Amino acid sequence: MSDQENSGGGSEGPGRPGPDPEVTASRQPSESDPFKDLVLDEEFVRGAGRREPSARARMLAERWRDEPPQAVGFREAADTPQPTRRPRRGFRRRRTDPWGRPVRRDRTNLKIAVWFVLLAALLLVADRQDTFRDLLGGNNHGEEGLTDSAPMTAQPSVSGIASAAAPLPPTLQPVDPDRPTRENPFAGSPALNYADGAAGIVLPEAKQVKGYSAAQVQSALEATRDLLIAANLDPAALRGETPEAFRALVDPQQSELLDELEAAYARFTTENDPLLTIARFDPRETELVGSVVKVSGIMAYALDDEGMLTVTADYSFVYPVAKVGQADREVTRTLVRRALETKVYKGPSYEPSTKGKVWISSRNSEFANSSCDVDDGFLHPGFASDPEEKTKPSGAPFDPYDRSQPLETAAPSPDATTAPDSCGLLARI
Repeated sequence: MSDQENSGGGSEGPGRPGPDPEVTASRQPSESDPFKDLVLDEEFVRGAGRREPSARARMLAERWRDEPPQAVGFREAADTPQPTRRPRRGFRRRRTDPWGRPVRRDRTNLKIAVWFVLLAALLLVADRQDTFRDLLGGNNHGEEGLTDSAPMTAQPSVSGIASAAAPLPPTLQPVDPDRPTRENPFAGSPALNYADGAAGIVLPEAKQVKGYSAAQVQSALEATRDLLIAANLDPAALRGETPEAFRALVDPQQSELLDELEAAYARFTTENDPLLTIARFDPRETELVGSVVKVSGIMAYALDDEGMLTVTADYSFVYPVAKVGQADREVTRTLVRRALETKVYKGPSYEPSTKGKVWISSRNSEFANSSCDVDDGFLHPGFASDPEEKTKPSGAPFDPYDRSQPLETAAPSPDATTAPDSCGLLARI
């Protein structure tokens, strides 16, 4: 084997310099070397962890080396400058607190202004309450304020298949403070805008309903209208004569009512008063002024719980009157309000009503400006020139022209200790 081949065995060949003794000595592990026992085997290589900063981290580290980072607002990018926006014309910049939350505007002054306006409106209504009540169709506060120019045109609410009231005139006449005269007996009264006589009783459109044809409904409506006319507008009945026209319209099967009416005309009693059905004046004391009676009201129809055709009517009649034999003296008015209900019965539960006749199922009346001292079956109007009556009106005053409420609740009881039919206090007449 040659010398060259033997050189790979670790011995120093003649052509290669030997190791430096000093370097060899420095490479020897010392006792304090931390890597003395470290073995760089495969297990060490696999367990070694490698951590290298991201590119952004290196970039920020390089930038912050010369310019340290500045404090910024919540959730704002440190490297993104926030531009200042100029508010557009017509818009207002929103105010924010130090944390960036919108600041509510102080609306205290606005609230004070709103409350001031509401208070002023309430004071105005309180000061002119009669005017506002007339505009809404009612007034119940005595003589003062009842001469306002707003006419009263409200009708009570009714339920039914159809209803109708007389149309108002194209131009409403104002209610003036003038006293009634023979030339103008309705001066100073909302009745100026009521219809004349029977023209104020307008029938609703007749429609077929269950068990009744449209013709039967029409017949019932017409019979009820004729009954109202006979009881409240017939000149003979108003003069105190026997109400033959009324009697002819009542169903003969309703004999009890007819007998009561006949007995009342023969001999008056407080329990059997003809005024509950017929309006009439004592011809020896009172006469009608002119031939016009003003009428306002409403009529409707429906089926009751048993399926019977029911017609309801609520009407006010305003009579201008004067004392007999005193043509040039005082004129006043008396009001009668009637609430009437009629039915058309049919089998098999009931005996059918007589065709063309009226069965009166209920009636209610209210009288304004009639003496509380005289109770003889006649209306006795009160005049300003009359001596003071013994019976004193009591209770809160009510307006007989206020038709906005049903008759049952329209006029309050005179007071808590008297019956509802006692002498009440009128606001106007």
